[in-house]
Amino acid sequence: DVRKVIGHLVKSNAVMLEWLSSGVVYRMDVRVRDELWKLGEAFFHPVAVCWHYLSMARNKLAEIEGADTAKIKKYCYVLRPLACIRYIHTHGKIPHMEYQRNLAEIPLAEDIRAEIASLLLEKETAAEGYSLPQNKMLLHYFREETAWAEKWLATVHHEKYRDYKYANQTFRKII
Repeated sequence: DVRKVIGHLVKSNAVMLEWLSSGVVYRMDVRVRDELWKLGEAFFHPVAVCWHYLSMARNKLAEIEGADTAKIKKYCYVLRPLACIRYIHTHGKIPHMEYQRNLAEIPLAEDIRAEIASLLLEKETAAEGYSLPQNKMLLHYFREETAWAEKWLATVHHEKYRDYKYANQTFRKII
């Protein structure tokens, strides 16, 4: 439903932006995708998207902290949104869908980068559903990063783009 997609993009819906930038494509009309991407970039609201990612990170972090062990996937579910927030802070634009690309393009302490690389390597070789004991270094990093993001987001302001004529034009162009 083109109208619904445009409505989500006008609200800077992070999931819509991720779908448009995903490398997994089953069927695509390149012109439609390009028009929707331009609209998504125009209406991109970094603060709203960062709050979305921060909420995701906090929820998954709470799950990891509440148990003695956690699946590697859960660590990735905290890593990815935190990397997206840092990417937006650093570059001021829509983050990549693949968090490894975001990680490569954000400032990160070498010991944390090495720990993340080790975790991702373990994820590639471990059996599905493998759990590991709490990783104190990553948990500390997650807590610091979420605290930093909360403070930063409380101080940053971004004027919302409101050219709804552009959204209507895009709708008509696609239809």
